[in-house]
Amino acid sequence: CRFVLVNAHVARMMGAETPAELLGKTDFDFYPAEMATGFYEDEQNLMRSGQPRFNQEERNVDKAGNVYHVLSTKVPLYDPNGKLIGLAGVGRDITARKSMECALREAEQNYRGIFDKAIVGIFQCTPEGRFLSVNPSMAFTFGYGSAEELIANITDISTQFFANQKRGVDFMLIMDRIGGVRNFECEVFRKDGSRIWLTMNIRAIRQ
Repeated sequence: CRFVLVNAHVARMMGAETPAELLGKTDFDFYPAEMATGFYEDEQNLMRSGQPRFNQEERNVDKAGNVYHVLSTKVPLYDPNGKLIGLAGVGRDITARKSMECALREAEQNYRGIFDKAIVGIFQCTPEGRFLSVNPSMAFTFGYGSAEELIANITDISTQFFANQKRGVDFMLIMDRIGGVRNFECEVFRKDGSRIWLTMNIRAIRQ
């Protein structure tokens, strides 16, 4: 597991100024012992099995303590006689991508918190009239024990949701033609068959 050929990009990722600094050395010269041991065992297992590993994510720490992520591919390397002589690898720095994924997860968690804790009903539905998601407040308003129960029971908004079916048709036409409506007043059914009045603000989402 000693380096015999590296390029400048690998050298930079490992904290070296030039590729020559890596030649003849191993991961133990550049990484903490625990991390280097993991890399070593992984590569030894790969060479023993003869099975390549494609696009494996690795979490690394450079000499300065900075964490970076690499997407690596490693394959056994053989001479013309079929004798195993080492392995060849390709690594791509995906730190920026991982940071973006983390930011997206945080944004999703923030959105989910707002969605779940809002005191007003929030929903998403398909153009055909099925609910995709509703928040707990909306489910409670309509007398359902959970969002899942409401979604399972109301499969056609225009006929099961609106007390006045013509109003339901008007709603679907407005959304199809204009793509949004504010303060749309309508009378709707609750789970027990009772009726309540709503005012809705809705916006269409188009590809």
